[in-house]
Amino acid sequence: MRFGVITCILIIIVSASLLISGSEALGWAINKDPYIPLGNVLTWLSVIALPCSMYLGIKRVRMPQSKLDRVFKALVIVGVVFGVLWYPVSWYLADNFSGSFGGGGPFRGSARAGEYYWHYTYAVVGYPLILWAFHLVLRLFRK
Repeated sequence: MRFGVITCILIIIVSASLLISGSEALGWAINKDPYIPLGNVLTWLSVIALPCSMYLGIKRVRMPQSKLDRVFKALVIVGVVFGVLWYPVSWYLADNFSGSFGGGGPFRGSARAGEYYWHYTYAVVGYPLILWAFHLVLRLFRK
């Protein structure tokens, strides 16, 4: 379990560091046709790693001891599913693997689809952070 938690945390740290610094490595092509940038794959891995780190790192999530723990575990699994779906949803909205908007047809690839993309991305990142906060509050009340 510790290896999984450490791997998740390293993925999050590396991805966040590259995104915050605006590294040119984010634009490196993993695949040229279709163009798939490294930054999108790293972001995808990190939005999966965030809720996975909770699942692997919190014993009461892996092995629930109460009804509330079982509900929390289900909420964490929903976060993992949202993370896994982030890239397919992004591809659908952008109509490309690089997540660029502005052209396209009436919806896919349009600026309006870009707004949906950003709302979904904020939700996928914010949801596990809210769960972390909820978990911390629960820990305070359990003590």
